[in-house]
Amino acid sequence: MRFDLKYKASTGEVFELDSGDLHTQKAIDLRVGAWDIDLGAHSLLNAQRLAKTVKTDFVTRNRELMEQFRIVCDRDVREKTCGELIACGDWKQRAYITGFDTSKVDGDYVEGKLTVVLLDGVWRKTKVHELLSRSGDQTSEYGLNYPHDYPFDFAYTQIGTNITFGTDALVRITFWGACKNPYIQIGTNIYAVENVDVPSGARLVVDPTRIGEIGHSIELIGEFGQSENKFANRRRGAKGSGSYIFERVPRGPQTIAWGQSYGVTLEEIQERSEPPWSL
Repeated sequence: MRFDLKYKASTGEVFELDSGDLHTQKAIDLRVGAWDIDLGAHSLLNAQRLAKTVKTDFVTRNRELMEQFRIVCDRDVREKTCGELIACGDWKQRAYITGFDTSKVDGDYVEGKLTVVLLDGVWRKTKVHELLSRSGDQTSEYGLNYPHDYPFDFAYTQIGTNITFGTDALVRITFWGACKNPYIQIGTNIYAVENVDVPSGARLVVDPTRIGEIGHSIELIGEFGQSENKFANRRRGAKGSGSYIFERVPRGPQTIAWGQSYGVTLEEIQERSEPPWSL
């Protein structure tokens, strides 16, 4: 099976690494799928997928193209602006290519090993759901509503729609301005910020793939690209509390509700340890 591997540099340049003049052979070494685990006496204490450095076979008969490729890779490392590996069509992982160890040179033919840093520890595929302003097509009721005619209750209604998620997934949320204190409810969890104005032409991005990157996991991005850290303005909540802003979305149909005066882009992010073995 073809790996259909590409490297997309931070500059936007794309190099084919599974066809044409640059080849990573079958890139078996990029299919690292092991979890990093901590074991107790008879239990699994912790499991995570960390960044890894691997080496993979590389050959070319086009030295000029290889020069261009290495110059771009070196630039990404020097400037600390990572590129992206794209495999099997649309599975992606942030990466640096930090070196090339030559083992054979014969005329135009060059053979060796690329050193690749896989930053995310996972491969990700994204499906986009666009929610336009005032596009909700159903009303949902939440909370408690007394069966008798009391003058008050604890129920409330929201306007939204339904979306089916193909697997348990992270979700990157973009709120489009103009709006104030935007929120979205997916199933039983509310993803919300407080005391934040998003001006017209700006956007607020909640990105669970960037947890730990100060200033980038919740970011207000202005009309001209200026950014502001809004992590402190998130609605507080631990995992499973109903207000955790980086909560995974369960697989299956989910009721979505949001303030109808603004648009929202939901990016359903599937994750796996290695790219698919079958297409």
